[in-house]
Amino acid sequence: MANATLSLYLVQADHPSAAPLLENTRDQEESHTMAERNLRGMRLGSQSLQSEEGVEFVPRRKSLYRTEDGATFEVTFAADAEIPEVWESPRTGQEGRLVAEDGSLVETVQVEAKAVRTHWDMLLERRTRAELEELLQERLTLLRARRGEEAAKASKKSA
Repeated sequence: MANATLSLYLVQADHPSAAPLLENTRDQEESHTMAERNLRGMRLGSQSLQSEEGVEFVPRRKSLYRTEDGATFEVTFAADAEIPEVWESPRTGQEGRLVAEDGSLVETVQVEAKAVRTHWDMLLERRTRAELEELLQERLTLLRARRGEEAAKASKKSA
C-alpha cells in the first residue's frame, strides 16, 4: 500500500488536480493505519474484554469422599446442588463414598425396584394359559392351510 501511494505521489505531484487526490489518499492511508494500529497487539479471542465487576459467584460447599483403601478427596459443589453419595476419585479412579460431617460414611438408601413387566406378563394378565394354547393352535392351523394352498399352486405351475 505504501509503495503504491508513493508512486502516486511521484507521478501526479506536479499535476494541477493532484492536490485533492493527494489529500484523499493521505486520509485513506491514515484511517487504514489507524484501524491496524487499534488491532495491533490485541490477541483476538484469547482475552475477554469483560470485567468481573458485579459478578457474584454461587455459594459453594465442599464434600469429602473416601475410597475403599482409605484415601480421601474433596469435591466442590454448588450449595443448592444435590450431593451424590458416590464419586470417582480424580487421582486414583476408584469409587469414593460420601463422608458425613461426623466422619462416618453416608448410608445409601436403596429403594426397592419395581419388577419390569414383560410382554408375556401382560399377556398372562389378559388371558389364561389354556386360552393362549387354543389361539396358538388356531393360528398354526390357518398358517398350515395357507402354506398347503401355496404348495398346491406352485405344483400346478411347475406341471
